[in-house]
Amino acid sequence: YHGDLRPVNIMMNNDGKLSVSDHGLLNPYKDNFNKALAGKKDVYLSPTLLEHLKNKNKNPSYDVNKADVFSLGMTLIHAANLENPISSYDWSKKTISKAELDSHLQKVQNNYSPRFCQMLKAMVEFDDTQRPDFLQLNALTNGPVLGASAVPQFPGMNQQSQVMNNSIHNSQAFNPYKSAMLNNSKIGNSGVN
Repeated sequence: YHGDLRPVNIMMNNDGKLSVSDHGLLNPYKDNFNKALAGKKDVYLSPTLLEHLKNKNKNPSYDVNKADVFSLGMTLIHAANLENPISSYDWSKKTISKAELDSHLQKVQNNYSPRFCQMLKAMVEFDDTQRPDFLQLNALTNGPVLGASAVPQFPGMNQQSQVMNNSIHNSQAFNPYKSAMLNNSKIGNSGVN
């Protein structure tokens, strides 16, 4: 469980390897929900957490792993489109516009593989019971491509947490814009068009 997955908390080293960091360690409002309670509007909350926020529930009960999967899905949409999907949030109503989110997903679909799009759609599924946890997401990314109308099913999977030790050396906050510019310059330098 991370609690605040978004581009600023993903670090990239000079070799392009990504590591997840936690800027929240220096902040009394560590997770995205507490940051939203304090009035921050640049966090990716799941629909369930938005409902808790709307009800001003200071100690919400929710699946932290599936909330993280939603936040990571929003982060990947941001990176894929080089456009922040935060426009999907209506902070005054504490809701996410499904139409606006679908618009961001359509842009991804226009530029990326069906497998990647399918994974993102599963990650930002509004219903927690239908959204995969990280183990199920791993099975989805390594499994066969589902048909366009198929709903991902994850039989036999259970929730587990996994401790990951990432050392961050010579890293900086992941900037999808800079990453795209670096990739374009590498392509130009290699003679590939």
